[in-house]
Amino acid sequence: MKPVTWIIAGALLGAGCGGAAAPTATRTEARSSLRSAEAVGAEQAPRASYYLELAREQAQQGDEWVEDGKMDRARLAYERAAADAELAIALANHAEARGEAEQVREHIQDMREQHL
Repeated sequence: MKPVTWIIAGALLGAGCGGAAAPTATRTEARSSLRSAEAVGAEQAPRASYYLELAREQAQQGDEWVEDGKMDRARLAYERAAADAELAIALANHAEARGEAEQVREHIQDMREQHL
């Protein structure tokens, strides 16, 4: 290409890049993590529900920042939302495992009492 063509192409590309692109991949990841947290019952475990609510708030904040054109802030909010949702999933799974362990412990105790 001729140097003039490169200059024109650069000017056209620069004109089309008015700002950072919307963080759609990060938003999608955050929304997916939120749905997963809801699916595992994070709302039912007190500690998990706290982080699920934080994740929802951060996702909402990200949406508002996208509307305001603050894409970097939106991306960070979505990343925090995804992290909080993942923590909610881990806490919900922990609560479920703890409840199951307690049931097993009670069952073993009952069996011991029956055989004594």
